[in-house]
Amino acid sequence: MDIGSIAALVGNGPARYLIESIGNVNSQVLTSMHRDFIPVLGEEGDTEIFSFYETLESPTAQEPGEGKDVSNVSRILGGLAQRATKAPNRTRTDTMFIVPYPENPTFIGRHEAIEAIKRQFGLPKPHQNSKPRTRVAIYGLGGIGKTQVALAFVYWLQSALPDIAVLWVHSSRADRFRQDYVKIAQAYNIPGFGDPKVNVLQHVKTWLETKLRTRWLMVLDNADDLETFFHETDEDDFGISVQDGISRYIPECSHGFILTTTRDKKLGVRIAPGKPPISVGPMGEHESHEYLCKTLDDGTISTADTSALASKLEHLPLAISQAATYITENTITIQKYLQVLDNSDEVLTRRLGEPFAAVGRDSETPHAVTATWILSFRQIEKTSPLGAELLSVMSLYHWQGIPRVLLEKYRENKEGKDKITIPSDIFESSIGTLKAFSLISENKDGELSMHRLVHLVTRNWRLDRKKSNVGVESDYALLASVSLADVLPKNGKDTRGSCLLLLPHAEEIFSTDLGSHEYERLSRGEIALRIGKYCLEEGQWDRAATWHCRAFQAFSRLLGEKNPKSLESGLNLAQAYRSQGQWAKAESLQLEINKSSQEHLEADDPLIQRGMDNLARIYMSQEKFEEAERIHIRLMESFEAKYGSNHAKTLDIMNSLAINYRRQKRLEDAERLQLKLMERSNPNVGNVQNNLAMIYVDQGRWDEAEELLTHAIKDAEKLQEESPFAWSELVESLYFTTDEEINKKYKCALSGLRSWLTEGKTAELPAYLTSEDDKHYEDVFSDEKGGYGPAIN
Repeated sequence: MDIGSIAALVGNGPARYLIESIGNVNSQVLTSMHRDFIPVLGEEGDTEIFSFYETLESPTAQEPGEGKDVSNVSRILGGLAQRATKAPNRTRTDTMFIVPYPENPTFIGRHEAIEAIKRQFGLPKPHQNSKPRTRVAIYGLGGIGKTQVALAFVYWLQSALPDIAVLWVHSSRADRFRQDYVKIAQAYNIPGFGDPKVNVLQHVKTWLETKLRTRWLMVLDNADDLETFFHETDEDDFGISVQDGISRYIPECSHGFILTTTRDKKLGVRIAPGKPPISVGPMGEHESHEYLCKTLDDGTISTADTSALASKLEHLPLAISQAATYITENTITIQKYLQVLDNSDEVLTRRLGEPFAAVGRDSETPHAVTATWILSFRQIEKTSPLGAELLSVMSLYHWQGIPRVLLEKYRENKEGKDKITIPSDIFESSIGTLKAFSLISENKDGELSMHRLVHLVTRNWRLDRKKSNVGVESDYALLASVSLADVLPKNGKDTRGSCLLLLPHAEEIFSTDLGSHEYERLSRGEIALRIGKYCLEEGQWDRAATWHCRAFQAFSRLLGEKNPKSLESGLNLAQAYRSQGQWAKAESLQLEINKSSQEHLEADDPLIQRGMDNLARIYMSQEKFEEAERIHIRLMESFEAKYGSNHAKTLDIMNSLAINYRRQKRLEDAERLQLKLMERSNPNVGNVQNNLAMIYVDQGRWDEAEELLTHAIKDAEKLQEESPFAWSELVESLYFTTDEEINKKYKCALSGLRSWLTEGKTAELPAYLTSEDDKHYEDVFSDEKGGYGPAIN
């Protein structure tokens, strides 16, 4: 069609834009006209539309009105007129679009959630393998973007199926719910809605179910308060509870759809039963990048920058929007903003509490991340006080990998303290409430985790509440510490898995302000003591020193320096100092501990014996061999008399004495003791074989040494998962040998040590492997020596 010639006829008049639009293949004007015209025609199949164009010249004004062509045209026009008169009488269907927000221009992604909504509703057409539902709920953490997903869906619906009316109802409170029902009544001019005697909620519900013939979708946005929807008041004559909540005013019919957005999965299940609600999670890496580029209107931002910021904010849409607003308002880069956040968790918490403007967010809904979560916290306090309490307790632990046993022990301690009973179903329901609000999650091993930002905000919320409710919050902190101390193993040995799992929670407890309650301070001391023992067993000397120092200070201050707890933690601290190579410091502290132990404990108390053994080892580290020998001989005689010659304690002291003899070059005495140990089948036989082999090396008995070392290496391979020292002891022993065959064993041991250290193990090597005099540790990663020991001459 030659639109140009027609446009010339209308000049610059008001019809010019319409005429030009007709010529565009993808004309928005024609699309809009088509969309508005279709509903007027009624249901599909009610109307036939004919499109045709002329191939012959039309009759002119001069034609007489007769002839073959004129007759054909008249016949066709008559047929069309006859069909039109037979079309059923119909009234205009009111496909209202009552949505309070414009389409969000920065919305991206969320395809999985939107497609899930379409699939469950059976839109645009039902799927073969699933029956369409009339009620669907989506749930997720506050600020995760549920409203934005619903908004994107309804704008898609308006475009794809314009014959479906869309009604938006704010559902955070009963009064907001009623206000939007009134708006629906006004928009449709529902008869009688203005009558003060009429229950407008029931009136609109009935009208939507029975009078509005077109299909419709109602969005119940922010339906978060279970009590608002399902408030049980009293019982009827049959003893059945009567619900007084607004859920009874939600319409239900075959031509109506209900889409609910909620933070509470439990509420979503009750409003839309039959299928689990659709979970809306954080944005993906690519979605976060696109979203930041759109929001900041900058397509040149690097993925590294957007990834760093999105990860810091846990890919939470509301937090990312908040950050983008701050970046735009202050004209700074993402990198600069990250530097601001990296200053401290306090800065991040403050930024999360800053309100900002956002498209598609109700004016009465909190715009700051902190405020929207506090709203959830308060709702949980109303419906599940124990759930709110458990949330506070969990904020005192690390945000990931919280074992259920910690919360179960908290429950047990709370029952004892408050003299109450907490039924199992109430306890499980409380945890379920936190999961329903997406504040925590649980893996298949029963470990609970909090969203990292939720953890920060909850802790800050708890501290704010503590100012006005000191006693309650102090009780939480006290019982959280006591519960952790209770579940930590008393001995670090053979409890590696449990201690490793609980270590982050112990560190988190110590990162918070100490309460004033003496029992909380004591429980912290116990935590430090037990974690310190674990670190000693793992060879983590620096950590062990830190934890035992905390324990020693706590017990000494609260119980006195002579208390057995103080003496035990002091002894462990001296042991850590020795392993660090701080021998003078270790000796001074151990002498002090031994003096106090001998004054206040029984003569055969294990603490006294351990203290003497540790002092002897400190002396050996300083090459004070004679002092160490005297102590070990006395201890060996004492242990043989008390426990017997084959007891592990006796054999351990005998092994230390043999090492002492070897270092004094008393090789025959050393060999004699090591052979006794071999005969008595010491559990640590690999270590005994190693020590005896080195005596043979010193004596030049290479073949015998090689045979023993072959067995020692096999034992080390078996023990490497259990002990951090199996390889390091071999490396230390073999380092100074020059025999070629023995050096091969050294290379094997060194390779094992290298493998152990590079597989993510955390143990630190003893001081004798890392001192300035010996270079064993350097050899492990030395490129110059190819990772092997000393060169063979």
